[in-house]
Amino acid sequence: MNNYHIPAIIFKKQAVFSIPIQLLALFMSLLLFSCEQEVTITPFYEGIYKGKNESITEYIEQKADTFSNFRNALVAGELDKTLTAFNPHGNGYTLFLPTNEAFSKFILESKKFNSIQELLEDKEFISKLIRYHVVNMSLRVNDFPFGALPDTCLSGDLLSISYRISENQVVPVINNIASVEEFDIELTNGFVHIIDEILEPIVFNNYEWLIQYSEYSIFSQALEITGLIDTFSYFNNKNKLTDISCSMLVEPDDVFKKEGISTIDALIQAYCPDDQKIAFSKSFDEAAKTTPEPLI
Repeated sequence: MNNYHIPAIIFKKQAVFSIPIQLLALFMSLLLFSCEQEVTITPFYEGIYKGKNESITEYIEQKADTFSNFRNALVAGELDKTLTAFNPHGNGYTLFLPTNEAFSKFILESKKFNSIQELLEDKEFISKLIRYHVVNMSLRVNDFPFGALPDTCLSGDLLSISYRISENQVVPVINNIASVEEFDIELTNGFVHIIDEILEPIVFNNYEWLIQYSEYSIFSQALEITGLIDTFSYFNNKNKLTDISCSMLVEPDDVFKKEGISTIDALIQAYCPDDQKIAFSKSFDEAAKTTPEPLI
């Protein structure tokens, strides 16, 4: 009977000692193999999911045929790395992404830039421009309100949403200018919505906007000779000139003409006939040098 059980006992002992040795050998081989591998550390700005999914910047680079102008603008404005990473201050980003055709239209209608290259060389403006297209939170189209978005864009301004009907579809319109052509492109660090127009950032105050249009010449001259133009901006604690947010109710020249007022002198004569601080015979340039008491 012992002759039958001894081999079984020996077999069991062999199994008990051979299994740990095999596992140990396997573990050592894996350890040595892993030690030989070079560990690649991906910087934060290159995105945690690089190679597996796309960030906003990577999406733009992959579709350079359509978005090369905005890609170049991102680099010129030093925002390309920001849109590769996650938003440290909120829940992702929202990019309103203009096409190359939108850039071409912008240059064609621009009074300041004659080419894309001139636009890219204006570092201050291009930096403001691209940040004006990026909202500091992640928004789907279904999250859009009717009116101002719930958070500012990276330039510190608020974008507004309205809607129009096109071919029985409701189309979101940004700032009453740019229509959303394609929406809810979900990426690792936010959403992209493709638009057909450039969103031009606000780079001037109320008065600077007003003097661009000749139809408001009487009102703008009144602001100037009364000194009220100085109330639209101030020097902050960093000694930087900062515009003040305010609303201005403006009458065009046609409104004044209905009352028989066609010049700034006529306005002064009509409403301040006894004010001797302004000589009506002076030209506007001469009158603008005076500092009278406020008239309006």
